[in-house]
Amino acid sequence: MQIVVDENGNVTSAKAISGHSLLRDASERAARKAKFSPTKLCGQPVKVTGVVTYNFVIM
Repeated sequence: MQIVVDENGNVTSAKAISGHSLLRDASERAARKAKFSPTKLCGQPVKVTGVVTYNFVIM
């Protein structure tokens, strides 16, 4: 998942960049619900982009 995290740690954008087509929607929904600690630059929170990997397991 390619994600964008805003200054408050909320995911504002999530796009599947690889993986099985049947799992991409679920991955994007999971990524949008994620919450991160704000990233700070010179003490100020900033927007960041990154990649998150989700591994689905059949149980």
